[in-house]
Amino acid sequence: MAPAYASGFEEFGVERNIAKAAFALTKLDQVMASLPTPTLADGSCPSVQDVYLRNRFIELMHMPENSASEVVTKARGQIGLAYLKGDGIPKNTTEGVRWLEQAANKGDVNATAFLGIIYYTGEDVRKDLAKAAHWLEKAARQNDSFAAFTLAELYYRGEGVKKDLRMAVYWVSKAANLGNSDAQFQLGELYYNGNGVAVDRAEAVRWWQKAADQGNEDAIANLRLLRGNNQSNRRRR
Repeated sequence: MAPAYASGFEEFGVERNIAKAAFALTKLDQVMASLPTPTLADGSCPSVQDVYLRNRFIELMHMPENSASEVVTKARGQIGLAYLKGDGIPKNTTEGVRWLEQAANKGDVNATAFLGIIYYTGEDVRKDLAKAAHWLEKAARQNDSFAAFTLAELYYRGEGVKKDLRMAVYWVSKAANLGNSDAQFQLGELYYNGNGVAVDRAEAVRWWQKAADQGNEDAIANLRLLRGNNQSNRRRR
């Protein structure tokens, strides 16, 4: 019951125990690796892990197929975070990254984004902006707004990736459309100054207003200043 140990499921009478969760999932990996891989009707071969998770964890956890797979994936991510932070288990950066990568490669957007952020900041791991860009893009393509915004910054500055203003605008626009207020403010800045896009003051105000509506202080200040300038201009006339 590795996922139960990773999260702590009271309904199963299981307390959170990261060490037991890691041990259980490691044992499961060994068991899964020894199973034959069946061939589907279309000729494709699902991974041994997928076969085992489908058949065993659905039974153990009494969940629909998709939910069971998601729980196992999230458990891997939780174990990775625990190793990185020394939460309930001795701190081990290598193991933390390994478990997070397992979760990320199974589609856990939180684990994917977290890998991007730690490589971006250099917290818990050696700073590596190329790796940061790799994981941030994977998370951004799964609609993580913070990952998209951070990736835009990398493209804008040419850090970890080749400087590309067009891609910077693309990713900051995606983050803004996903509701990230910092991205909305920054996109307004780009439109106001014509940086990577044609100057469009109305569009700039529209994005600043969206950011301001979420409490973004920089956007609020820009709108206040802009309106003050407009009033001054009207008085001079």
